[in-house]
Amino acid sequence: MKRLNCSKIQLALFVLMFLAFNANAQKLPKVQTASVYAPGNIKIDGRATEWGGTYQAYNHIDHLFYSMANDDKNIYLVVSSSDQLSISKMVRWGIALTINGTGKRKSKDPNNVVVSFPVADEKRNLGIIHSMGEKDILVNKTTMMNSRNAKIANVYKLIEVSGIKEISEPTISIYNTTGIKTGSLFDNKLAYVYELAIPLKYLGTSINNGARFSYNIKLNGGILKNGAAMPMRVDGGPTPTQDYLFSPTDFWGEYTLARQTH
Repeated sequence: MKRLNCSKIQLALFVLMFLAFNANAQKLPKVQTASVYAPGNIKIDGRATEWGGTYQAYNHIDHLFYSMANDDKNIYLVVSSSDQLSISKMVRWGIALTINGTGKRKSKDPNNVVVSFPVADEKRNLGIIHSMGEKDILVNKTTMMNSRNAKIANVYKLIEVSGIKEISEPTISIYNTTGIKTGSLFDNKLAYVYELAIPLKYLGTSINNGARFSYNIKLNGGILKNGAAMPMRVDGGPTPTQDYLFSPTDFWGEYTLARQTH
């Protein structure tokens, strides 16, 4: 019996994983429709193991899986993506979660609570993924995962916060005492996982009393400090790839706090 070539086995496994990924993504709604009570062993560390590998929705524009959930103390967001462009965008400029207790869907609404992580710093953050690309397939994934996660630990130190009256500073440390927690890591398949927890006490009485509220998940694009768009870096104008990478992309959804059933 002939032995199968190792590269053919790897290709077959890749094809099977790709088909399974597509099948899973196609089954999920574009925007989460269910309220979910968070697992009891939840830990905001960027590993997402307590979620059991399942998500509530798949956004096709940003190629990311996500779930919103809550318990009696916090609301949670977990995001995962294997798409290199989306990962590059999230790693370099962060993910912003906006919550609006009045149900409005306006990015400038005064009722918005916004938490963004990591703080955009292209020069520092880019070092985390500087080797991302076709060469990655030639590198041991565990080595790459460990390298990137070590860089994340050294670089990601601040969280941007607005709309919470109890927090007056625009940025807080990841080691803060407010109860806002974030975590992001690469897994052993080099997918990027992001987790966030925000205490319910900051979101207002209407949300805590069961009112339906709006939320927005935004992948921040390349924005200069003066608010201008990041200039394109190719001759002849931007390509669709660069246009996506350097432009914020977002989507809105609605959520109602889940109640624990006994």
